[in-house]
Amino acid sequence: MQYRLALVLFTTILFSTSALLALGNESTAKIGVDVSNSDPKWGETITVSYVPPDSSAYAKKNNKDTIYCAAMLNTSGGSNTLVIPMKRKSDKLYSCLLPVPDSTSSIRLEICIPTDRVPEGITIFTCKDRNNQPPPGTIFETSENIDSAFAVERKLYPWNYLAYHAAFENKIEFAEMTGKKLPDSTRRAMLLSAIKEVREANAKTVNWYFALAELEEMRKGGDSTAAALIAEAVKLRTYDPLYNNSNYWNSFFAPHMSGGKVFMPYEKSRALAPLVEMFPTTEMAKTWLQRVTGDTLLNATVYNKIASRWKTTYDVDVLNSLAYAYSMEKSPLYNATLALEYINRAEESSRKKIGFYMGQNIFGSMGRIGGLMQLKGTILSQLGKHEEAIFILKKSLSEAKETYDKERIGMALGRVYATAKNFPEAERAFGTALSYGTRRNTMGIDEVYAQRKQNNESKEEYIKRIADFYSKQVALPALPDFEYLTLDGIKGSIKQHRGKTVVLDFWFISCPGCAIERQSMSDMVDSFKGDNSVVFLSVALDNANSLTAFQEKVPSKFPVVPSGNAIAEKCGVTGYPTHVILDPNGNTVMWELGGSPTSGDDIRKRVLEIHSKRK
Repeated sequence: MQYRLALVLFTTILFSTSALLALGNESTAKIGVDVSNSDPKWGETITVSYVPPDSSAYAKKNNKDTIYCAAMLNTSGGSNTLVIPMKRKSDKLYSCLLPVPDSTSSIRLEICIPTDRVPEGITIFTCKDRNNQPPPGTIFETSENIDSAFAVERKLYPWNYLAYHAAFENKIEFAEMTGKKLPDSTRRAMLLSAIKEVREANAKTVNWYFALAELEEMRKGGDSTAAALIAEAVKLRTYDPLYNNSNYWNSFFAPHMSGGKVFMPYEKSRALAPLVEMFPTTEMAKTWLQRVTGDTLLNATVYNKIASRWKTTYDVDVLNSLAYAYSMEKSPLYNATLALEYINRAEESSRKKIGFYMGQNIFGSMGRIGGLMQLKGTILSQLGKHEEAIFILKKSLSEAKETYDKERIGMALGRVYATAKNFPEAERAFGTALSYGTRRNTMGIDEVYAQRKQNNESKEEYIKRIADFYSKQVALPALPDFEYLTLDGIKGSIKQHRGKTVVLDFWFISCPGCAIERQSMSDMVDSFKGDNSVVFLSVALDNANSLTAFQEKVPSKFPVVPSGNAIAEKCGVTGYPTHVILDPNGNTVMWELGGSPTSGDDIRKRVLEIHSKRK
C-alpha cells in the first residue's frame, strides 16, 4: 500500500518492519513515495526514512547497530549500488540522503545490515529524466492502460522495439489476472501482429534484433528464427545500452522448465560468447559468466579471457561462479589452482563484508559462507590436500547454524573422505548430512555404497539405512508453536495438529526457487487428497492483497498464511523456499532449504516414510 506524503523538494520512503528488518503485519507496513506528486527525477536528492515498529530491535533506545540503505540503481551504464549508513533521527526514525544520477531508470531500495535482509524490506520505483519523462522501458505496468502506455513508449522512444514484447506479455498477464484468459487464437493473432510490425520497421539495430528474437521465440516453431536473429545482432559488434540492462539479461539467461526438468539456455549463451568477449565488463557479461558454468561445451579460451576481466571484483556471487566453473573436473575449464584463488577471494569478501560496503554485491555476506566453504573443501581435495579440506569442512560444519549449510557441508565432507578412501568416516558424514533433508542429493556416495553396503541391499536401501541411523544423533530445529490465519479466514495453530503429519512451505511470490518447485508441490498435495492424517500449510511473506492477486493467476493447493514474516522469524527461517515436516508427535523430521522440480515428490516420499512407521 502506498501513502502520498506532502513533500515538495525530496522523496521520503517509509519502511515499517519487524525485528531484523522483516515487515510486520499488514497494518504496520508503510511504504510511501512522493516528489511534488511525481516520481524521483534525475539530479534530485531524495530522503530515505526507516521507521521500525515497537517490536523491532532497532526501535530500542540502546540499539547501537548501524542500519544501511542499499540503493540498487539501474542506469544506462549498468547496475550500480550505493550503500549508505542511515542516521538515527529519533527513537523510531532513521534516514539518509540518496542522490539520483542521470540515466537512472529505476531504484530498488533495501533497508538492511551487512548480514541480514528479507524480501519485504524493499521497495522499487521508477524515475523521470530532467524533462520529467519516464526513461525507456519503464512505462509499462500490468493494467488496463497497456495500450496507452505502449503508445507513449513508442512516441518517446521509437528505437525501443522491446516495447512490443513487453506490451504483449503484459496483455497476457493482465488477462489472466482478471480472469479473462485469452483464447489461443487471439494470443497467436496478437503475437503475429507484433512480429509483423517489428519486421516491417527493418531497423536492424541490436535492440531490433533482440526484440524480434524474443517475439519469435514465443511463436511455435520460432526457435530457429530467433537463433538466427541473435546471430545477426552479434555480427553488428556495436555497443548498445541493452548490454547493461541487468533485468533483461537475468531474464534472457534464465533457466526454463520442460518435462519437469530445468534446462539452462546454453546454446544461446554460446551464440552470445563473441559479443560478451567484446564487452566483457557489461551486465550482459556478468550474468553470462554466472549462468554458463555448467556448460561442458564452452569455449575455454573465450571464457578465460572474459573471466580475467573480473579477477579484481569483490562480488561474491561472481567469484563463486568462477570458482565453480574452474572446479568442474569434466569441463574444458578445469583448473583447481585457479578455482582456489577465486574461492579464497570470495571468502575474504564475504567474511569481511567487502562486497557489501563497496556496493558490488550487498548479499555476499548474507548466508553465503556455508556454500563457499563447501566448494573450497572440494577444491582443496581436488588439489590432493585432503587433510586441509577435512579440517576446513569440519570447522565450517561446527560453525554452521543453518540446517541447509549443515547438509551441504556434510555432503562435501563425505565426498572428501571418500576420495581419501576413508569409507567409515565418509559414511558417517553422508549419513548425518542425509538425515537433514529429503535425501535427494546423494552425489559422490556410490563408492561408499559399494564399500559399505550390507548383503544385497540396494543403493536406496543403503541411503535410507544410514540416514535413519544418524538421524537419531541429529537434532533438527524444534518448530515453535504459532497461531495463524489463512487467506480463507481459517484460524489455527501448529499445536492443534498433534497426531498428524504437518508439512510447511515458507516462500514469497518473486522467489525463483519457489517458482521452480510450484508444480511438483501442487502435485504432491493432490497425491494426499482425502488423507486427513496430513496437514499442509503455506506461510508466505507477501501481504494478503498481493497473494490474492497472485492466486487468481496461480492457484495454490496449500492453505496460505499471508504476511508471514513474524512467523518465519519466530521459526528461524532465513532462506526461501524452506520446507519443514513435523511428525505426529510434533518433532521436526525434515528441514530443507531450496527449490527443485522434484521438491514435491521428495517431500511425498518422506511423508510416506512417516506413515509407514505408524503402521
